[in-house]
Amino acid sequence: MGFVLTYYDIRRTRLLNLYEKRRLSIRKSQKWSFLEYQTKENRFPGEVMLDALNILNRVFLSSTLLSSVTLYSDGDYVVQKTDEIRDVANVISTHREWWRSESKCKYIGVMVPYVRDWPETSVVSEVEVVHPPEPDKIAGQAFIFNRKICPDVPDEPILRLAEQWRNRGFIYEKRIITAEDLASMRPADRPKWIAQVLGRLRRVAEYDQKVKEFVDHLSMAVPAKQGQDQLSPEK
Repeated sequence: MGFVLTYYDIRRTRLLNLYEKRRLSIRKSQKWSFLEYQTKENRFPGEVMLDALNILNRVFLSSTLLSSVTLYSDGDYVVQKTDEIRDVANVISTHREWWRSESKCKYIGVMVPYVRDWPETSVVSEVEVVHPPEPDKIAGQAFIFNRKICPDVPDEPILRLAEQWRNRGFIYEKRIITAEDLASMRPADRPKWIAQVLGRLRRVAEYDQKVKEFVDHLSMAVPAKQGQDQLSPEK
């Protein structure tokens, strides 16, 4: 499989090459001491740009880490046993790492199966391939978390999403789930199954009391100004 260098890849390579030549030249001539070379006045412009890129990368990584949390299942859960049963949901409980100050808190969510009812594009040998929707095949399990319950404090409404592709409907104790904060997601990055899963939840809530309570709490977790835009169940 081939690869394509972007403009930024080429630019970064050139800057690294120029920086290395400059460094070797300085060491050879020994015109500046190491400390003098590290001063702003004597730094090669490429160094400054590389530092700026490193700072931006750190900011992006920090924002990504803050917007996602790692959760661990509190038990074994089964949401479905066959592909034919789709209008099902299971309320689950999870927790965070033992060493965190909020380790005794519980994150309450639901596990719901979803199908890929949208076309998907992949690149194979530099050729784009469009995969048609597969509405008759379970693609995986969707997770929505709407409450954080901690001892001695009021419950905190949250809204975090996760998915496990190709999960056939089982999740075991201590299984890891990485949940993203919906408010921190760009619209283009939000899961395409949101409307489908919410529609399924509302249908299950008609006969499942636990799911109904989850749906009732879900409205509290959605910011008033953004709720309609972020969470819209299918018709």
